[in-house]
Amino acid sequence: MKKDQRTIKKEKQENSVSLNLIVLFLAFIPLFFSGIFQGGYFAWETYLTFLLSLPSVILFSYLKFVKKEPFKGIEGLNFAIFLFLLVSFFSLFFTVYFYATLTEFFKVVLYVFMFYIAVNTVENEKIYKVSLIVILFLSFILSLIGILAYIGYKLNIGLPFFNFLLGRGFAVNGIIASTLQYSNTFGAFLVLPMFISVGFFLYENAVLRKILYSFLFVFFFITFILTQSRGAILTFLAGLIVFVLLLKGKERLYSILSIVGLFVVGAIFVMLKKDVVFPYLGTLIYKFNVLLNFLKNGIYNESLGGRIYMIKDTFRILKDYPIFGAGFGTYQYIYAKYRSIYFFSKFPHSLLFQYLSEGGILGCIALLFFVVLLIHKGYKVVKSHYSPLNVGLFSGLVGILLHAFIDFDWSLMFIPLITLFSFGLLLSEGDKTNIDFNKILGKFNLKPHKSETKHATRSKDNASVNKIFSFILISFLITILLIFMFISVNLDRLALNNQGKVPLEKTISDFESAILFNPLNASPRYNLANLYAQIVKSQGNADQSKVSVTKLLYEEAIKKCPMYFLYHFDYAKFLYTIGDENAISEFRKTIELNPLDPGAHSSLAIAYLNLKNDLTDAKSELDLALSLAQDAIDKGLIGKDILTDIYIGYGLYYEKVGNLAKAIENYKLAISTSPNNPYAYYKAGSLEVKNGELPQGIQHLFYAYYYNPNDPTIRAEFEKYAPVILVASPKNGETFKKGGEINITWIPTNDKNVERYVIWLIPPKGDWILINGNLSPKTLSYKYTLPNNVSDGAYTLRIYAVSHKIMQGQLGDWISFGEVKINIAR
Repeated sequence: MKKDQRTIKKEKQENSVSLNLIVLFLAFIPLFFSGIFQGGYFAWETYLTFLLSLPSVILFSYLKFVKKEPFKGIEGLNFAIFLFLLVSFFSLFFTVYFYATLTEFFKVVLYVFMFYIAVNTVENEKIYKVSLIVILFLSFILSLIGILAYIGYKLNIGLPFFNFLLGRGFAVNGIIASTLQYSNTFGAFLVLPMFISVGFFLYENAVLRKILYSFLFVFFFITFILTQSRGAILTFLAGLIVFVLLLKGKERLYSILSIVGLFVVGAIFVMLKKDVVFPYLGTLIYKFNVLLNFLKNGIYNESLGGRIYMIKDTFRILKDYPIFGAGFGTYQYIYAKYRSIYFFSKFPHSLLFQYLSEGGILGCIALLFFVVLLIHKGYKVVKSHYSPLNVGLFSGLVGILLHAFIDFDWSLMFIPLITLFSFGLLLSEGDKTNIDFNKILGKFNLKPHKSETKHATRSKDNASVNKIFSFILISFLITILLIFMFISVNLDRLALNNQGKVPLEKTISDFESAILFNPLNASPRYNLANLYAQIVKSQGNADQSKVSVTKLLYEEAIKKCPMYFLYHFDYAKFLYTIGDENAISEFRKTIELNPLDPGAHSSLAIAYLNLKNDLTDAKSELDLALSLAQDAIDKGLIGKDILTDIYIGYGLYYEKVGNLAKAIENYKLAISTSPNNPYAYYKAGSLEVKNGELPQGIQHLFYAYYYNPNDPTIRAEFEKYAPVILVASPKNGETFKKGGEINITWIPTNDKNVERYVIWLIPPKGDWILINGNLSPKTLSYKYTLPNNVSDGAYTLRIYAVSHKIMQGQLGDWISFGEVKINIAR
């Protein structure tokens, strides 16, 4: 009997070990997915990562909460984790945007599960080593992707595979970011596998294994250097100091000699490959000089200076949201209100200051308490269970964690996932304590009372069945919830990406489905509102039902996310389009939430002019917009095109007060800052013609039509003075051989003021080729034989309508032209 009991107990233990290994294996799936798919940054990737983590999380929860297997934790750290979770939960009740904070709460729950899965499932050294090898394998894949993209860039390889890598931004301008989008974040991540590789190198005795891990380190290190990340280099050096200090005896000496050897080999490589290495060393040295000049002399740098301003701005946010913050995940929705320069970022480039603004004082305390205890517990494991492998893992984790405090690494959920999971691996090597949830619940009088009746056994069986049923029900509901939320964000993404590529009804249906599957998300409502706004704007007589739907969608999006200036701004622009004076209040709200934006001030000014004829307030807003824009331009924060709408606003203002000369001057200034702006050309041309300046006016009206041929008002005004010319033959993109004949035909909409037609062939570079310079206004076709000595390439065939009578020898005498693109080949 005792033997049977021992056998049963052994089988249970074996089953438990097997299930734990399955849990651990399943836990790597979200790690790999989020690592390969852009760090899990975009909403569809985030929610798909959640779904991919469910098998591991649900099975782990089943083992711990239903099967009652021991739930192992780390003494002291468990409370910090509970506090971290609690603050994240409370943030849901104090957030400015519930959906964003809910998503962040789900992330925190997943990070915690990943940590405890590692702590509970890694029960011996073999599993520990295999887990680290899997992390190295993932790191190798990401590094290989980056290296291949770099090779494709440097060697200018045009194969589809390399085009795919470069098109995804895996090595922009030769700077490796791999799949993590940002070279700084990828550089910080590589600190972890580099130290794990070195730890394995010192740990293993077999020569071949030492060679393998040394190769991996060199491979990671080369990739790391090609990220050109200053912050990652600094955190690597910090990790290196920790690594050397924690090693013991011969291993410390061995590591120092290895580092010296690495530098010697590196120096030899540099001397042999000066032409390859020196440009990168020069770039790194330059970046560090920029850093030193910034720290020492305060010389402004967009990246470094922006971070300093964001740190200062964090305290402005904290003033309004001191205790619980604005809500986790909401920084990007509120930052514009608090920024002190015209600089925008979705994240404050520091985990600490992100938590300070989003989580308030409580969130910041919870984060620091958690991080300090993590490092402290990791250090204790390294000291009490010494091995080079533990030292390497701990040093890598110190490096990757330090970098999160100087950059926005944790905005990509892959980084906190791999960090917390790896800390769980490290702490699994140390002492663990069983977490007694019944004892915890008992402190709050939530522990279920044991039955003392004669039906105790039956009650126990019923309780077990009820527990399993409840677990299945909860798991099912959570799964359905996450599936719905994933479907919603994915439909929103696809509808936005496919807009204009698929039937309009399909796009609208996808947005509506996205709203249906997740009523909390403001994004699909906003995107659908923008689509309807475009439809209404394109209609001559606006469909009032669509106007009402558009208003409702904008208002619902704003209700769900009231602090995001962009929602108010686009709603205001829509209201302005339909002549609704409520546009003014929405523009004012936009300025309240984004006070440094010159565009918001100029838009409000134009609304004052055209909706209320309020000249005083309009002039005041334009002057403020110009001042803000000029300040941002002087600081190098923005280009001069920001001035376009301001100059247009001034043009409208001076029109209202009857000063046509000043109005034309400002419209011309708008054209100079934005040469493709049709409205500026139209306003300038209309006033110039009215003012008797026909040459400039007609050509400005032509360019207004040229850049916006679908506007009937612009076309009608232009056709009062000249024709619109449609080139009927050749067709756009048609190819001709040298010596071949081109049959050129064109269709003018009228013959007003046309004295002759001139045809030019314009090469991609070099002198233009005159085909015919004097064709009668009645001639609407011409045959031309291409010369044999013309170069191959893409050409423009342009037909000018000329009127010397109107133009008086100014601006080339042309009043209109039509053109097509053709190719010339052998």
